[in-house]
Amino acid sequence: MKKIGIYTNLLKDTDLEVTKKLVALLKNNAIDFYLFQSLENEPAFKNASFFNESEYSKLDLVITIGGDGTVLNVVKDCRAQDIKMLAINKGTKGFLTEIELDNIDRVLDIINGDYAIDKRMLIEVLLNGASYFALNEAFISRKTSMTCLNARINGLFVDSYSCDGLLVASPTGSTAYSLSAGGPIISPNASVMCITPVCSHSLRSKPIVVGDTDTIEVQLDQEYDDAILTIDGVEVANITKNDVIKIKKSIHTISFLRLKESSFYSKLLNRLHGLV
Repeated sequence: MKKIGIYTNLLKDTDLEVTKKLVALLKNNAIDFYLFQSLENEPAFKNASFFNESEYSKLDLVITIGGDGTVLNVVKDCRAQDIKMLAINKGTKGFLTEIELDNIDRVLDIINGDYAIDKRMLIEVLLNGASYFALNEAFISRKTSMTCLNARINGLFVDSYSCDGLLVASPTGSTAYSLSAGGPIISPNASVMCITPVCSHSLRSKPIVVGDTDTIEVQLDQEYDDAILTIDGVEVANITKNDVIKIKKSIHTISFLRLKESSFYSKLLNRLHGLV
């Protein structure tokens, strides 16, 4: 890894203890790195090199310090540039993180080439000429009350969902909001998407898993005139009853680096059963 960037979530690593430990580890092993510009005014890093949001393209690897939300925040800048990601867990669940605080030295193994690569699928959301990309999910909802959403797959009507909202999740997103809403756990290697209604008012409305070559269309029922599109937890657009949201597999992927001995299933066991 020639060019390494470090992105620190200052709300998680509030005292910068983890960042300082990682910086010391890299310096002691003569490994060059860049820190995200939010740390430019920190006295401990006054002699460091920095990068900003427009300079991800100069990096080969981005190491995040935080939780899953931190990873999601950085993914949008890495998706089109084939930049690899490695996440140090300073959050809670950490389904997207790989390195725990008590084995931070293992970062060196990965930098030195002892790693496996997980390529994660992204989903693309098309609305009124704009494109949005999600690692976890797209969510269509109203702010204050339930809504009714009509869904189609490849132009074929599937169902009308009276619910608090409708999720379309990638395999990676299956262990996020979709799981909390009753959706299935999906292997990150599976080539599928999952439609999960949130708090449906009908017992027949169950999650549906579709292929990654399918196109999902979602539209407000005509008696409703407003909704919100949320991508990976961030509200990005307002929706009216004339809008059609199209959701499909993206041509882009994200490469996560992991320790060779770790796996999705061991991480799933640990995270869901609180063993770490």
